[in-house]
Amino acid sequence: MKHDVLVVGGGVNGLAAAWSLARLGAGRVALVERFRIGHDRGSSHGKSRIARSAYGEAAYVRLAARALNEEWPRLERDAGRTLLHRTPAFFFGPPRGSLAAYASAVLAAGADVVSLPPPEARKLAPQFRFEGCDDVLVDRTAGLVAAADTIESLETLVRAAGVEVVDETRVLGIEPKPGHVEVTTDRG
Repeated sequence: MKHDVLVVGGGVNGLAAAWSLARLGAGRVALVERFRIGHDRGSSHGKSRIARSAYGEAAYVRLAARALNEEWPRLERDAGRTLLHRTPAFFFGPPRGSLAAYASAVLAAGADVVSLPPPEARKLAPQFRFEGCDDVLVDRTAGLVAAADTIESLETLVRAAGVEVVDETRVLGIEPKPGHVEVTTDRG
């Protein structure tokens, strides 16, 4: 089989990549997944995951913001269902921990994340004590991802876009050749 693009892995990232490639006209796209789409052996399975803008690197914060503001709404529109349920997320920890890098990155990227003193944050989230924290980051872009529904929706969109989905197939090797890349699977 010859394809213009091959995506290895059919979790949420692989399915989203295949859907975007097909949608953007990347040519013949195939996706190979070791197990069945929606399996429980990876990081995409289950009922829910989190989406957020609070990360420790400004470049990643900008990518997350684009995904939250453009790609999630596009996916929901095309899928015809709500997949990201918006709710604020709270990030807190020791004053000299990774929180400082998060605060710096979200500030540099201009994300909709604010830093609050613990008493103010407690008014928003009384279930947390925020003990030992100098401040709390409140990510107002965050949301709960309906993980299983997202996988199901992406699989439907990928197949409808003409992506060849080859599941229950293990990739054994990827070898660059002159003018192409050869991918060997347990099916050949």
